[in-house]
Amino acid sequence: MNTADHILFLLKTRGPQTAQALAHHLGLTSMATRKHLEAWGDKALVLTEDRADKVGRPARYWSLSDK
Repeated sequence: MNTADHILFLLKTRGPQTAQALAHHLGLTSMATRKHLEAWGDKALVLTEDRADKVGRPARYWSLSDK
């Protein structure tokens, strides 16, 4: 399974996650993971949701779309 497909698999099996959490599972940098996620976002396969978990900037969670 290639990296891009592995990201979709992780989102399907583990639910919404941050790019940093996905990067940890894949052994990639968070920037490399975000590039894959943005590519899937351009194809409308993933969605983002900003959540204010802690003080500071909200965390961006990625999830699969209904498509």
